[in-house]
Amino acid sequence: MAKAFQIGKQESDALFALATAVPEPICSELQQLVTTRGMSRFLNHDVIGKGTFSTGFSSGIGPAESWSEALTNLPGDLQLATRLVKLYLARLAGDHDNTPAPLRKAVSFKDAIKVHQSCGVFLFMMAKLQSIAPEKEFEGMRNDLLNQFKCGLLDADLLHCVDQQVPANAELLSVGAMRPFAMKIEKGKVEDRENQAKELEKQVATANLAHVKAMIAADIEILRAKLPGKSHVAAEHALDLKYLKDRKGRKYAEDFMAKNVLLIPVSEDMNTAMPAYCVAAMDMTLYPAGANYVKNAFGVLSSVTAMSPCHCGFIMLPVLQKQTTDVARIKHRRTIEDYLIKNNMSYGQEVAVLYNKPDSTSRDGRPMSQVCVLTLHTSYSESSWQESETVTSGRVGPYPLIKISDMGVLTGIDVKPTDKVVWFDIIPNRLAEFARAALENLLDGAARSKVAMQYVGLVKEDKLTELRSTLESRIYDHWETCLYDNNADSPPKERPPTSTAAPTAETMGLSLVALTRGKPTFPLSVLLGRFQNDSPEQEEVKQLQKQFLEEFGEAGDPTARTTTPSRAHGVCDYTVDEGLKPLDTSRTVNLTAIPVASFTGERLGALPGRAGKPTLALDKDFHLWLVNSSNEEMEVTAGELFGFGTGSYNTQVVTREAEETNGLAWRLSSDRALVVFEKEPMALCELLRKLTVENGLADMNVEYHAMTPKMWELSSLTSQKTCIFKPNALGDGAEVKKATFGGLFANNFQKVPRNPVASVMWEVQSMSSPPKVMPLKPKFYLLATLKVPAVSCVDLTAAATV
Repeated sequence: MAKAFQIGKQESDALFALATAVPEPICSELQQLVTTRGMSRFLNHDVIGKGTFSTGFSSGIGPAESWSEALTNLPGDLQLATRLVKLYLARLAGDHDNTPAPLRKAVSFKDAIKVHQSCGVFLFMMAKLQSIAPEKEFEGMRNDLLNQFKCGLLDADLLHCVDQQVPANAELLSVGAMRPFAMKIEKGKVEDRENQAKELEKQVATANLAHVKAMIAADIEILRAKLPGKSHVAAEHALDLKYLKDRKGRKYAEDFMAKNVLLIPVSEDMNTAMPAYCVAAMDMTLYPAGANYVKNAFGVLSSVTAMSPCHCGFIMLPVLQKQTTDVARIKHRRTIEDYLIKNNMSYGQEVAVLYNKPDSTSRDGRPMSQVCVLTLHTSYSESSWQESETVTSGRVGPYPLIKISDMGVLTGIDVKPTDKVVWFDIIPNRLAEFARAALENLLDGAARSKVAMQYVGLVKEDKLTELRSTLESRIYDHWETCLYDNNADSPPKERPPTSTAAPTAETMGLSLVALTRGKPTFPLSVLLGRFQNDSPEQEEVKQLQKQFLEEFGEAGDPTARTTTPSRAHGVCDYTVDEGLKPLDTSRTVNLTAIPVASFTGERLGALPGRAGKPTLALDKDFHLWLVNSSNEEMEVTAGELFGFGTGSYNTQVVTREAEETNGLAWRLSSDRALVVFEKEPMALCELLRKLTVENGLADMNVEYHAMTPKMWELSSLTSQKTCIFKPNALGDGAEVKKATFGGLFANNFQKVPRNPVASVMWEVQSMSSPPKVMPLKPKFYLLATLKVPAVSCVDLTAAATV
């Protein structure tokens, strides 16, 4: 062809390509461009001859081979190639026209390849952008980007994509001009997902609220039909309390008091026959007020000691107190001596009671000794009491915090089993310590087997009822603790059900409403926990409660106490289990801290601290950190750190709590475990004691846990069913809040820290019918005060080693 037309090789190659490979529309457009611009200033012949306009040509060669498909001129008007060649041609023309005339020169094949590659990658990226962009917005994006592309502003980024990326992982963010559009589209998608999630959550809350309303309405219908009248409920409660009071223990206490304890008001005439041995005690450590009261007391003492030489008086003389003066003490001692002389009694052998205070401080001003005196009636020259070891030695002790029952007054006296010893308490002190000590001796079976003993107390009328109730309570406790469980004839601890008994929530078929002492109780805290805080659904629940209370009223006062003497009037006994006690949340713990700059790992989420509070952060290894970014040391007190948001409750078999990945199990290791009741952390045993005292109950159960019959001790529940709370996971982009921070542990709840410094604690509520403790919701608590140094952080997960 070169010889036929007498042209060069480049011209002949170009002519051949135009005649055989370049589509006719492209040839026409190329001819028009060359005619108006001149071949010598527009294109080199090899740009055409080497096929850059030809069908099937690809600029994806060499390092750009992975882009060959996107950079190939393919046939067909609807194909990417037709658009590619047209854009390529338009770009060549635009670059020529935008170049000043003196600087224009023909485009070489090397430069043309780069333009062809830019066009191919641009069309590829535009197709990718179109696939994710909203249809109504894409046209504006395309026009904007096309104008920038025609000016050559995108070439550097597009050619960088050819060199550094492959089509499979090419990103719109790598092209600067396309980055704002891609980010805007992604942000819009995130917002759409959040809106969809909120809409779904709203629908779920609406459905949940409708379900709650239906269940409450059904419970109200049941209550209207089956709830007993007020008189019936009151009668049943009275029978329950009477059963608890009686249960043979009340009769035992009354019989014991009648046989062994005699309390006499000072206004009564005392003509009781005295037995063989009698000790009439007068505690004058603090001189009593009321001259007539003291005068009458010494008159009674004189009458008692005059009955027999085996009757004596034991007087604890005044000691110097902060509220008295030395002059007053001497005056009171002289008054006692005068009363003894006037009532024909001797001022006998003095006995020094010595005290030992090894653990006292320098501020302890209590005296180290107290002088007591043994007195006899002057009608008798000799008495067996004079042979008492206490009298002959003239001292008792030294004893640390000596008890009256340890004074050994009877030691050394030949007391026969047929004799009876009376402890006569003429002036009991304000705590009735002598009465309590005497009662412990009376309750001691070993001591009573040696000699018959009796306590007689001369008590002021205004203190008589209180002292009698105190002594009866102690006797009742002794019966219930030591005698009840060892007696096969003991009745049940709960009143057996009768045909007239008030129905329970279970027997009535109630779903949500509980019964407290026979009165309906609206489960406000349980229902509020199902919805987000301050949501319209919570307001609806509060309205439901208001309507409920208008019809059924408030439940009985949960703090009402009963006068029933029971073991619950005591305190929790921590001497068992090797003296282990519940965790002390008031203690201060120092953990190993690291600089904030060293905490550089990936974080799954963080809860920024406010108002002097530290930041909570969770790293990719599920280690929980307290971060102090301030320039001052921060003291973090024990309390709630975060919640686990909303979720669902399931009942399932739990083998080991530490292996549960999908939720938090209601599992307590012992009655010393901490729970949260009415926002206050406390040991389970203390909660059970509190509830039994306030509700007048003999026992409380703990849901999904077994209890021993004698004490509140939780049995092992390996491989048994319990309640599981499964929190909802936080969605992508969801805001981390204090109430939902625990959701970051989704599917990894076995990694939530459980150690003496920070652990999961359950909020609980109590029910009275039947009496039990129920779980509400788990929270995460700090169990000690921590001091976090300035610009430092501590690992709560690693605190198990402290």
